Amino acid sequence: MKFFKKLADNSFQSVYDPKEADWLHYQLPDEVVIQELVNEYSLPEDFITSGLDRYEIPRYEVIENKSGHKIHLLLLLTPIRNQTVEVGKEYITEPLSIIIFPDKVLTVSPHTPKLIDDIANNRPHKSDKNLLHGQAKDNHLVLRILWRLMNDYIEKIAEINIQIEQLESNIHDTTKNEMFDQLISIHKSLVYFHTAINKNHDKILQIKSIDLIETETLNKEFLHDIEVVSSQALVLVDESDEMISHLSEVFSNVISNNMNYIMKFLTALTVVLTIPQLIGSIWGMNVGLPLERHPFGFSILIIATVLITILTIKWLKNKDFF
Repeated sequence: MKFFKKLADNSFQSVYDPKEADWLHYQLPDEVVIQELVNEYSLPEDFITSGLDRYEIPRYEVIENKSGHKIHLLLLLTPIRNQTVEVGKEYITEPLSIIIFPDKVLTVSPHTPKLIDDIANNRPHKSDKNLLHGQAKDNHLVLRILWRLMNDYIEKIAEINIQIEQLESNIHDTTKNEMFDQLISIHKSLVYFHTAINKNHDKILQIKSIDLIETETLNKEFLHDIEVVSSQALVLVDESDEMISHLSEVFSNVISNNMNYIMKFLTALTVVLTIPQLIGSIWGMNVGLPLERHPFGFSILIIATVLITILTIKWLKNKDFF
């Protein structure tokens, strides 16, 4: 667990007392901690446990606590690297539960996403220079998380596109199963991303229609920037999904063509090897045959066999069998 206090310049400083904190982050809290949070902040338990269930989907809920204050739950999906896959990069998604109080924010996740560490440690992101309005740090924490999250998806999709380009450049040369493994990993990543980005985008649109964030001009403009980036991520993931589907078809065709070539080559090789076997079988019969008593009969048969074999190979090569 980590606690952060917001300073006058909108940066965050780590503190030890949760009562002083404006932002509390919990990574994989145990049952004892969950019950403490439920009792301390009068929360439904599923507000916290939802952020630990990897099968949760993005959603938004709001309740009123005993004091009559509204408590909002915004559940999002964040991308993480699948560490169980050794070949290539495969991504999955994990939930991030954001609980918004009138005076603080509480976040819960199975693992701490890099974007949480970056914001907490006041590390700027290269995407900040793309802002159309103001600076990221001048906005509400929830919006800053959304901004980093959607830009994180765009970065991951860019990495996937690089993998796709590498596969395209090697697709005609490789016959290893690694190609299949990488295609499967990329496809799985895009399936996770497609679902997460679409559902997250729906929540962003929902935020615009409710009073979740203070209606300050800067926050509204920043939310518009987030919506633009989210729409861009939607387009990119659709394009990448189409690219990998096309690449899978091309790969299947290449494998089929390679198999056809191999079968054609083996068939031609069988024909060539059959010629000396056939001639040897005929002249090996115990009946009277031409050249049987000729002093150079064996040499003539060998030369004839070699010539016929060479002519057959040349003919097959002209027919593109070799």
